[in-house]
Amino acid sequence: MRLRKFMKPFNAVATKYLQKYLNWFLALEKLGTTTEKMATLAAIALCIEHRLDGT
Repeated sequence: MRLRKFMKPFNAVATKYLQKYLNWFLALEKLGTTTEKMATLAAIALCIEHRLDGT
């Protein structure tokens, strides 16, 4: 249900980008009620970028 609620504002999400939306949703789920959300989000983003580069 939370995923459905998260996706509702986005109209006609292309399957090409679906994984990016799912990653975004999972990152926000992991953040939860963390007080240092920006730092945690930055760490997650850098980790994802690192994997995409293959390094």
